[in-house]
Amino acid sequence: MSINTEDIDIVEYSLSSIKHINTLLCDIENKVFNERLNDGEFAITKRQADLLLYLYELPNPPSIRELSRLLATSHQNVKKICEILESKELLSIVNDSKDRRKQRLKLTIKGEREAYNLSKALKEVASLVTPTFSSREIDELSNLLRKMETSIKEQSSINNRSSKN
Repeated sequence: MSINTEDIDIVEYSLSSIKHINTLLCDIENKVFNERLNDGEFAITKRQADLLLYLYELPNPPSIRELSRLLATSHQNVKKICEILESKELLSIVNDSKDRRKQRLKLTIKGEREAYNLSKALKEVASLVTPTFSSREIDELSNLLRKMETSIKEQSSINNRSSKN
């Protein structure tokens, strides 16, 4: 499938727009989250909140390595964040029942409550940035972003395989 020059220009402009939108989203998200993170019961950082939200959304407790891939950060960084959250009794780090070398991450009851509150804050951010979108447009946006994410991940795995050879 060949892409013409005009389409490439549109994609290039769109990617530039995505970077700008990401900056704006981060600003809005920080304003909404900072109040809750700093004044909340547990006083956690944005990165810790992101980790809690991932755990809250995942159907099964991930390993530290699996979560580090999802968060696109190092195993050591995730482990450090998890240890802090464990000390605040928001998650527990447990040995995998099938492979003792793996450690799984599970939200505690306190962690689930905090993640639920963070999830509500994230919904607030979403409602702030999409007030003029129809349901159809939101579905289209979601599908396109998911498709783009899949494409990027596939390209990334291809590049990782070729660099190892």
